Amino acid sequence: MTNVIKYCSRCKQLLTEDEQKNIATIRNLYGWNLCDSCVSQEIEKKQIEEAEKKTKIEIERLKKVREERQKRVADIKYQLGRQIPPLFQDARMKNISKSIRSELATRKETQGLLLWGNPGTGKSYAMAAYLRSIIVKGYSCVRVSYERLCLDIRASYNGNGNERRIIEELTSCNFLLIEDLGTTVSAGKAESDFSLRTFLMIIDTRLEQCIPTLITSNKSVEQIGETFDARIESRLKTFKVIHLGGKDRRETVGCVILPGEKQK
Repeated sequence: MTNVIKYCSRCKQLLTEDEQKNIATIRNLYGWNLCDSCVSQEIEKKQIEEAEKKTKIEIERLKKVREERQKRVADIKYQLGRQIPPLFQDARMKNISKSIRSELATRKETQGLLLWGNPGTGKSYAMAAYLRSIIVKGYSCVRVSYERLCLDIRASYNGNGNERRIIEELTSCNFLLIEDLGTTVSAGKAESDFSLRTFLMIIDTRLEQCIPTLITSNKSVEQIGETFDARIESRLKTFKVIHLGGKDRRETVGCVILPGEKQK
């Protein structure tokens, strides 16, 4: 003979006939013989627990998002301080002439960039502003003068550095900016075999990996080819090349003239 359960296991209240009929189902769901009132309380309890669980998960997610955002901001500030020199910390794309901004905007995603022109035409300022716009998007960047690059690699041969580490840094970053390419030799003279091999290795590696190299120089692609060789010239012809004309802005003492502006 089946025992008839008449009382709620939790509140000890007498079960109604309908509650007694459904008691087997209730017991399977909750592990207890519960009346409708206690079932409602159990459902509400589970809903609250589930809501609290979801709230906790969301709080943890938002905390992680905030920490990741703070880390990105810190990384960007570090990159800006390290790669943009103090002289150009205020360089912004909005301060560059519209024509130059339009030219820069047409550079393809993996394409290199060469800004060239006479000394003082604003190449470094324009490139610093462009580099800033890249860094704030979260890309890793390295900025180095060509002469310093060669000096660091030469020093590594004397036990004063690690050539592999230097080359790895220059060939793995998202963007590499080489300033003043071709200024290590006088007009009409050729770059050393060391300089040629170094630059060819770096630019070839980056071209093969489809990661952009940014360059400033006082020389055109053809003039750079004359001081290096035809291989370098051929590779630079794949770059977006922008010529900055005008007079030497450094001659205007005490006045900062931005690329694209006219001297008064």
